Amino acid sequence: MKQQKKKLNIALFTDAFYPMLDGVITVVNHYARILKDRANVFVVAPRRKGHVDNLDYEVVRCKSVKVPLIGYDYAMPGWDRKFKKEMAKRDIDIIHIHSPFNVGKMGTKIAKKRNIPVVATMHSQFKQDFQRAVKSKVIVNALLRNIMRTYNACDEVWAVNENTQEVLKGYGYKKQSYVMRSGTEMLPVDKEQATKDVCKLHNIDPKCPIFLFVGRMILQKNILFIAEALKVIKDQGVPFKMIYVGVGMDLERTREKVKELGIEDDVIFVDKQITRDLLIKYYASSKLVLFPSVYDTDGLVKYEGASQHVPTVLMEGIAAISGLTNDHNAFISKPTPQDFAEKIMQVLKDKELYKKVSENAYKELYRTWEQKIDDAYNRYLYLIEQKKQQVESSQKNLKKTKNKSN
Repeated sequence: MKQQKKKLNIALFTDAFYPMLDGVITVVNHYARILKDRANVFVVAPRRKGHVDNLDYEVVRCKSVKVPLIGYDYAMPGWDRKFKKEMAKRDIDIIHIHSPFNVGKMGTKIAKKRNIPVVATMHSQFKQDFQRAVKSKVIVNALLRNIMRTYNACDEVWAVNENTQEVLKGYGYKKQSYVMRSGTEMLPVDKEQATKDVCKLHNIDPKCPIFLFVGRMILQKNILFIAEALKVIKDQGVPFKMIYVGVGMDLERTREKVKELGIEDDVIFVDKQITRDLLIKYYASSKLVLFPSVYDTDGLVKYEGASQHVPTVLMEGIAAISGLTNDHNAFISKPTPQDFAEKIMQVLKDKELYKKVSENAYKELYRTWEQKIDDAYNRYLYLIEQKKQQVESSQKNLKKTKNKSN
């Protein structure tokens, strides 16, 4: 790859950003904070009333309205004259969109107008969101066609793993996608000290195994499924503490389910914003990360857990098991709460198996964001060169056509 004489100007477009927090926002933040050291980078995101950005990279906000039911802001960049003027004076070499909605669409329009490359990362299984929001199959399919117009307008779409590539095809993506995997900024910490700190914070017996879920508290992530599996474990007389870290529209429903199952004394909800340092301690003090999500295309928790030698328990048939092998670098159960519970209990009994899988998870899954974004940066350079060649070829052909007509 040729050495760049000048810094690239990179724009990251996203329809959700701080002060909200989810996996996509985390990814965008890591891209921006790492890329800023080698490029001129800025994030484009919806405006949030009362929120002031205090980051070590630039964020350009566009007009938006808050949607109370989902907690996110509905961006309206097309209606924001000030934002349009700001974009018009920006020098941009490549645009990377992280959502296919209004902000992402604006990114593709700007790229097309300027003849610069635009790449998208497919983060979510949108069909499930649409199916939950509306019950009409016709409307769901119309919504899918709408977002696929955005993806198909990009020069390239990145999938976080091979399973996500198949999801993209199923949605109607017409080109060949490219796999660009995720990473984590977490570094290994002292597990013994982390366990002491977490146990003291929540009054947990240090000998009691801790299970962890980290993410948005929404049904698609199978948070009630986890509770049902925990009930099976409790009925077998196996001690444990379960920690759910996250907020979301189904948090209260999960609390009610836990109480209904009679496991409320064994479950802890961390439903407020916490520091990354504390989150690392939750991972390091855990025995297992529980992640049977049918929603996520990949799941950062796999890599975050692996950074602390903590393996993840998932289930068959979900996109997030891509790159994982049962009883090798993760634990994969059949898709029922009973089987999920039995897998967990098997792991607790087999110390040698647990040790092997923990080590393999660390060796094979743990990759820093610096490593992953280095891959992304090199791909940016490739796409910029490809676009340059396409434009030059198009101009030559146009010139030939004019000469012939004359």
